[in-house]
Amino acid sequence: AVAPSAEAGVDFYGWYYGSLALHGVGEPYSKAWFQALRAALAAGQRKDGHAKGSWDAACDPWGFSGGRVYATAMGALALLAEVDDSVAIATAPTKK
Repeated sequence: AVAPSAEAGVDFYGWYYGSLALHGVGEPYSKAWFQALRAALAAGQRKDGHAKGSWDAACDPWGFSGGRVYATAMGALALLAEVDDSVAIATAPTKK
């Protein structure tokens, strides 16, 4: 996976699933991933007006379908994957 950065292109969906994968892999890879993710998300987070604290969906390839709510939810979930095992467990496939 390509480390998150605005220069590489915003992809909240990719960042979320990359975060789940790197959380499972562990250090040192996950440490570098989450440092890059925090920097990319902080750089793109709105700092003004009614949208303060959210992320714009226009720069994301999937943003057209979910808008600001999608972008903000996926950004938050990607960050949460670093510290909360339940995010990874909730999305893990179950054995049949």
